[in-house]
Amino acid sequence: MPPPTPTSVIDTERFLLGACIRDGVDLPGDLRPCHFEEPALAHVANAVHRLATEGKGVDELTVGAFLAEIRGGYSPHEVNSLTAEVGFSVLNPSWGDAIIRASRLRDITRSAEWIAGAAQRGEDPDFLRVSFSEMLAKDDTLPAGAEEQKDASTEYFDLDAMQSFDPKTDKTVLIGAERRWICQGYPFQIVGFSGTGKSSLAIHLGVHWALGRSPFGLKPVRELKVLMVQAENDFGDAAEAMMGATAKLTEPERRTLKENLIFVRQSSKMGFAFVEYLGQMVEKHKVDLIIADPLLAYANFDIADQAETSAFLRGQGGVFEMLQRTKAALLYMHHTTKPKSADDLDAMTPQQLAYLGAGCAEWVNFARDSGYFFRTKANTSEGRPVYRFGFSKRQSRFGLKDANDRFAGHVNLCHAEDGSIRWEYAPPAMEDSQPSQKGHSSPAKGSPRPLR
Repeated sequence: MPPPTPTSVIDTERFLLGACIRDGVDLPGDLRPCHFEEPALAHVANAVHRLATEGKGVDELTVGAFLAEIRGGYSPHEVNSLTAEVGFSVLNPSWGDAIIRASRLRDITRSAEWIAGAAQRGEDPDFLRVSFSEMLAKDDTLPAGAEEQKDASTEYFDLDAMQSFDPKTDKTVLIGAERRWICQGYPFQIVGFSGTGKSSLAIHLGVHWALGRSPFGLKPVRELKVLMVQAENDFGDAAEAMMGATAKLTEPERRTLKENLIFVRQSSKMGFAFVEYLGQMVEKHKVDLIIADPLLAYANFDIADQAETSAFLRGQGGVFEMLQRTKAALLYMHHTTKPKSADDLDAMTPQQLAYLGAGCAEWVNFARDSGYFFRTKANTSEGRPVYRFGFSKRQSRFGLKDANDRFAGHVNLCHAEDGSIRWEYAPPAMEDSQPSQKGHSSPAKGSPRPLR
């Protein structure tokens, strides 16, 4: 084992948790699960804190049962080893101070690394200075002996800065610069039925954004560093969609894509362990945008349960906290409930379509915008199915454009004519006449058309 450093106090984390479980008490002082470095120990800390605050009792059995239920953290045998290691040592509150201090140092290190990477990419220096100051200002843990403690969950907005804010110069925007559609640290989703081609659409969008292109009008501010994380497709499925999406690229564009797109399959980490994994991958690869396909593959709880869903998405150690810390945006592909008829779908408003997704309403409420993607009742003259793609919550901002470069509420897509897995605009004859909703097109699994 490498010697301990000021930012790594794993043995201290183990001793403190062992003492808490042995004594049946909560984490001391201001210590929280998010302060723990090792993901498995963070799960144990979450179990201790949740059980204590809910009055359910903290001991080896309850902690082991909690961890077994969420499929994360330590096994019962490993939980027992924590209490065995600490023996009869008295729980020392200074252990918690040491863990918080190490966590603060890691946060500062990550912030500095992010700033250094942005500086190497040529970002605006004034923006970087302000960003770094804001990152450091969010460190809410004061030195031992301080009389006040700030509330880490409260961010004060300066009224003068709000009144002088210029949306056109907002450096946090990643996609949709003219209208501030998707910004750093925020999530959005696309909902679709199984088999419609959500995965190939996700790859299509990721490839375009990694090259700085505008798929169907969704314009990034620059070339984005994209992390594709998927769970359901094997190598061949992913490769076929990638070949379709990149069929029209030049060699220089392919080289750029290799630099800007990281494609992984992760099918074992779930719950808060998956969130921790995403944070580590973002920091390792300096990622701007995560695309998780589908996010539900990584949810180890009842997705219809509002409390469990909110804890995963918005709670300590959850998705939003990770996004805010790393400044990455997240696109998550989401499954629907049981299928509806094409007639029903065609008649729905964008606001109704936003709630097609499975689970409780929190999944759509959490997202900055909610996309929909479904097969319509129409077919092209050659028999290719026509799909509708649009967004529901920020219609004045997303910037979708039809095949004639006109802003549209939604676009109609179909698979490529050559049979490859690629999305394209549907023929103009397939455009519908709904107000401010005109057609674009791009592909699902097994579809043909050129990359725009």
